[in-house]
Amino acid sequence: MRRRRFLKDLAAGAASVSCLPPALCADAVPLEENANHAPLAEPTGSLADVAGHTLVCEFQLSGKNWKVYEDLRTRDGAITFLSDQGTKRVLPKSAEAVFAEVEPPYLGLNLDEIGLSGADLLADKLLQGGDDPDPAKVKAAAPPQGSNIKERDGGFRLPWNTFVGTKECFDTMPVFGSGRTRTYHPEQYFSEITQELASKRFEGLIGGWMPAVRKILPLPDSAYLEVLVFGDV
Repeated sequence: MRRRRFLKDLAAGAASVSCLPPALCADAVPLEENANHAPLAEPTGSLADVAGHTLVCEFQLSGKNWKVYEDLRTRDGAITFLSDQGTKRVLPKSAEAVFAEVEPPYLGLNLDEIGLSGADLLADKLLQGGDDPDPAKVKAAAPPQGSNIKERDGGFRLPWNTFVGTKECFDTMPVFGSGRTRTYHPEQYFSEITQELASKRFEGLIGGWMPAVRKILPLPDSAYLEVLVFGDV
């Protein structure tokens, strides 16, 4: 993964939104108004926002000089772009476990009974308190998608569980558990990546508009491998 090129491409993609014809942007949400769905762009007068962050790279784009900072103090630290013209763009990160964090699964119920019962046993148990269900219990009611390891070709292989594509949606590319695609295999560069390691990964996104898929594979001693997959902007 060429991190410098990735950061420059993200900046180019975010900047291109403001260059679209008005007709295409009629229903678009301004970047400043919804940071959850697009990189945050707003004037900034100082670098106080990136205190303690690491300077990753610098580049020029459309006449602006940009500096890119990343908060490496935490696994989910944001990436911040700062221009010499007083503009910043913040790409937040997210990550959730794809493996079951609570045992036993299905709130202790038997999966066969859940499937064969006429009543919704999981819903009944979640609502038995008479109030809105506890979000933590709802999350624990069923194992995440990555927990389902299928046996194929005499061995175990994790199926693909997400995809990336171009902004025109002319093409898409499935992304497998380890972060590999049909044409890129991170296992060729990192021998630590195994199917067992991929089954204990965390997954999330970086940024909002055309987000990058994020795969985090924990290693011993609190280290981890991070694979970022994004479509060409």
